[in-house]
Amino acid sequence: MKVGRNELCPCGSGKKFKKCCANRSPIVEASLKNAIGMIIGSEGNPNIVFNRGFVINQLRRDAPRIAQSFDRLCEADLNVLDEYVSRSSMTIYAGRQWAKESGYEVRETCGWLLQNALQTLISAIDILRDGFILQPGVLIRNLVETLIAVVCIFVDKDDWIAFRHDRLRPESRLAAANRMFPLFAELYGVLSANFVHIRRTYSHLHPIMEYESRDYIPLATNINIFRISLWLICVITELVFFDVSEKLYWVSLGSGKYKYEINERGEKAQSELFGDALQEVDGEHAEAETSQDSGGW
Repeated sequence: MKVGRNELCPCGSGKKFKKCCANRSPIVEASLKNAIGMIIGSEGNPNIVFNRGFVINQLRRDAPRIAQSFDRLCEADLNVLDEYVSRSSMTIYAGRQWAKESGYEVRETCGWLLQNALQTLISAIDILRDGFILQPGVLIRNLVETLIAVVCIFVDKDDWIAFRHDRLRPESRLAAANRMFPLFAELYGVLSANFVHIRRTYSHLHPIMEYESRDYIPLATNINIFRISLWLICVITELVFFDVSEKLYWVSLGSGKYKYEINERGEKAQSELFGDALQEVDGEHAEAETSQDSGGW
């Protein structure tokens, strides 16, 4: 229905239509057509108009621009992550094929879990690349839970049976995984406290904006977490598929026992992967024992 020139303007300003939006510009006209509401100021004038497009603008307009800033600042990080994701993927693929042909169901299942962990890592990188700084940590904790599941079903037949019946809860097996590899509890705790559980961090605005520096703390922290998580994937992948791996981190002691004993090539790979995060990890006391003497149950 057409608004009369002497009627109150429908924008809520309190003015007559002829003295308000009747003479608005084509730009304002187009804007108000997409408006879902507006905030009225103390003088009765529109303070801010809220338009549709929050999701579409983020996906199609803002994210590509933010991603360009990420790529420019983090090219070296992306190259390192890409190399070790690719190397892990190769070992996982070869390992799954070997396990399938050999009838080692538990190792084949571990391979699928490890591949999904890599997919989770890639999705976390993509989210950070688009400007979101809190959300990647939620995904990485999911990745850590996946690795806990891998470790538990690989070394413990009861956990494997529980997993097959969908009764294994990796979050309740953190202590068992940490006994084998002491980094698990620390990383899981950091991710839970700072990203998954709602704490003060979530009470502050974290604007989605272009990255200006690689030293921006939220950006640097997330990338270090990516590197550490990928190192865990590499190490656990080698343990599960030791027979077809590069053998950088583990030695077999026989009778289903393995000891973490990084060699010179492993040290080089670890240095390349960790970069500035090197001092934050320690695999010195890692060890694993499984009853899978011949590869699987």
